Amino acid sequence: MEEQKAEIITQASIYKKSHDDSSAKNEEISRQNIIFEQNSIKFTHSINYALRIQQALFPSEAQIKQLLPESFLIFKPKDVVSGDFYWLKLIENKIFLAVGDCTGHGVPGAFMSLLGTSFLQEIVSQKQQLRPDQILNTMREHLKQALKQTGKRNETSDGIDLSLCVIDMNNNKLQFAGANNPIYIARSLESKLPLPDIKNLSNDSHHLLIIEADMMPIGIYRKEKPFKYSEVQLDENDSIFMLSDGYQDQLGGNQGLKYMTYTLKRALLETASFSINEQYSQLLDNLDNWMSFKDDSGNLYEQVDDIVLFGFSPKYNSTLNFEARDINWQGKTILVAEDQELFFIILKGLIKRTRASVLWAKNGQEAIDICDENRNINLVLMDIDMPVMNGYEATKRIKEKHQDLTVIVQTAMSKEEKQKSFAAGADDLISKPIQNNELINTVSKYLN
Repeated sequence: MEEQKAEIITQASIYKKSHDDSSAKNEEISRQNIIFEQNSIKFTHSINYALRIQQALFPSEAQIKQLLPESFLIFKPKDVVSGDFYWLKLIENKIFLAVGDCTGHGVPGAFMSLLGTSFLQEIVSQKQQLRPDQILNTMREHLKQALKQTGKRNETSDGIDLSLCVIDMNNNKLQFAGANNPIYIARSLESKLPLPDIKNLSNDSHHLLIIEADMMPIGIYRKEKPFKYSEVQLDENDSIFMLSDGYQDQLGGNQGLKYMTYTLKRALLETASFSINEQYSQLLDNLDNWMSFKDDSGNLYEQVDDIVLFGFSPKYNSTLNFEARDINWQGKTILVAEDQELFFIILKGLIKRTRASVLWAKNGQEAIDICDENRNINLVLMDIDMPVMNGYEATKRIKEKHQDLTVIVQTAMSKEEKQKSFAAGADDLISKPIQNNELINTVSKYLN
C-alpha cells in the first residue's frame, strides 16, 4: 500500500509539473500573441500614417485640374504606399511636371519617392537651374550623396527612373529630360506644326511622338553622363503622356504575359482622338480587362508593380496661384523634434519648399540641447511621443529658458493632448498626420 501511495504521489507530481509547464507555455504563447497583435496594429497605423503623409506631399487631382483642366491621372500603388510618384509645380510662367519610379515599392519605394519629391522641390525652388537636364544632373548628385553612393562594391544601387518636363505657357514649348522613362505626345495629322525629327508611330489620324530618355537612372551608374536636353513646340490639341513602367509590365491576358510598351503605345494612339475623360476611361478599362484573366491556378492576376500614368493637353489656367509659391521663409530656422526618421524626412520636404533651414532633434532632450546651443532657431515643431524625454516635458523646459521661442506641438488633437500641450506652454497645435496647407497656415502666423 505504501508503494502504491508513493507511486500515486509521484504520478500526481509529474502531472502537476506537466500541467504547470503546459500552462506556462500557454501563457507565453498568449503573451507573444498579444505582443504580435500590438506590433501589427502599430505597423498598420504607421503605414496608414505614411500613406496620409505621402498623399499630402503629392498634388491632389483637384489641384492638377485647376492648373491643367484637360488632364487625367491613373495612380495605382501596388501596396498601401507607393514607390511611384508624380510632382507638379508652377513658377511664374512655367509648369514643372515629373513622374518618377523608384527602386522597389511599398515602404522602401515610398521612402525613395519622398527623397525624389523633396529634391525636386528644393532644386526648383532655388530658381537657379530651371532646365530639366540641369535639374536631373543636380538631383542625381543629391541622391548619390544622400545614399552615400560612390561606386564601390556592395553599395546600394537604388535609384529613380524619371521623366521631367518644363512647359513654358507663354510660347507653348515643352522642354524634356528623362532617366529611363520617355514622354509621349499624340498629335493630329492635321496639325500645322512641322513634325519634329524624332521617333514616332502613326495611324490614320495621329502621330505618336516619342521623346526618348537617357538609359540611366538618377543615382549611381557606371556609365554615367550628363542628361540630354530636348525641346518640342506643342500644338494646343496635343495629348502628352508621362508614366512609370508599371502599366506596361502588368501581367495578364489569356497567356499571362506583360502588357508591353508597344501595346501601350498603340493604345495611346487609338485613344488620341478621344476627349481627355474618354482617354482616361479607355486606358483604365484596358488595364482592368488585361488583369481580369485568370492564371493556371484559376486566380486573377495580381498587380505586379506601382502604376502611374498622367495625361494632359496643353491648355492652362495660368491665373492660378498654385501651391505655396509666395511663401518665402529664407533666413528662418525650424527645429523638428521627431524620433521617426521617415517622418522627419517628410516634414523636411514640406518645410524645404519655403526655403527655411531645418534642424532635427531625435528626442525631447536633444531638442532642449539644440535650442540652448542655437539661438537662431525661430520655431520648434514638437512631437509628443519620443524616447528619453517626451514632447510635453521638452516643451515645458524649452519655454522656461526661451519664452519667446515658438513651439508648435504635433498632436492627434484629443482633448487630453490639447490640454497637456497648452499646459506645457505650447503656442499652437497642428494635427497629425501633418497636411501641407495646415502646416503652412499655422507656421505662417508666427514666421511671416
